Amino acid sequence: MTSARLLVLGDSHPPEAAARHLASSGMLPVEAGTSNRVPETMEGTALWVDTSGATRLLNAGLELPLLSPGSAWLSTVPGYLLGRRVLCTTLGQLQEKWRGPGLFRLAEQQYAGLGFPTFHADPATFVAAAGKYHYRALDLVAELNVVVSAPVDYVDEYRVFVADGEISASTRVDTRLRPGKRTDAYEGDEEDRTAAALHFAQIVLDATVWHQPPGFRIDVGLTADGSWQLISAGPSWAAQFHLANPSGVLASVLSGQAPDYDHWKWVPDELFQQRIFRAWPAA
Repeated sequence: MTSARLLVLGDSHPPEAAARHLASSGMLPVEAGTSNRVPETMEGTALWVDTSGATRLLNAGLELPLLSPGSAWLSTVPGYLLGRRVLCTTLGQLQEKWRGPGLFRLAEQQYAGLGFPTFHADPATFVAAAGKYHYRALDLVAELNVVVSAPVDYVDEYRVFVADGEISASTRVDTRLRPGKRTDAYEGDEEDRTAAALHFAQIVLDATVWHQPPGFRIDVGLTADGSWQLISAGPSWAAQFHLANPSGVLASVLSGQAPDYDHWKWVPDELFQQRIFRAWPAA
């Protein structure tokens, strides 16, 4: 898709600072928008928006060529790159397929804190946390896509943006803060491991070269024993970029919005389309 501008929409994040940073690339005009009004048409407009805002736009009937690795992409990655047990399933099947503690999150939505990896001693507590918001729609709740992994403490984490199969940008992120709440690159006193992180990220891309969307992001982490692991993957158009190189971030965001890639089309869970996010009114 050829884009004439980028629209940064704020809901859970303030859009102005993000718009200024991305505009500094000089690649195309960037505008910050409000969360309660959208254009009547999105023709020629690319987005940087969180998943709740994207769902509202879709519910309003707008056609958005948003791409994503999808809820089960991690399950296609070779196990030696994950370094731990990872399960991609639905909420309804979670307790049958997973026993004991883990890091649980919704696969494609950031909602009520459930979209960020959270430790639970048992899957039942995560199921209860997700179900308590919509106990009258149990069938839809059961179909929510979920990712769970064995708990790992990472001593360092990096976010890597990908555009058309190539690494386009990266940034170090602070493991001390809650994922999703980071607003700046991590400037610590520890060793700068950017080169090692990018080397590992390239190994991931090489191993999945035949099965990846045009634009997306991955998070990689270093464990205490000195091994790198692929932590997660997701759409670049919804990813906090922590002051990474704006040109590289924007290249990934634009590559992640293209028609004719139906296999990688981002589709919200049905619960969020039917029950949770109302459509934003058009301007």
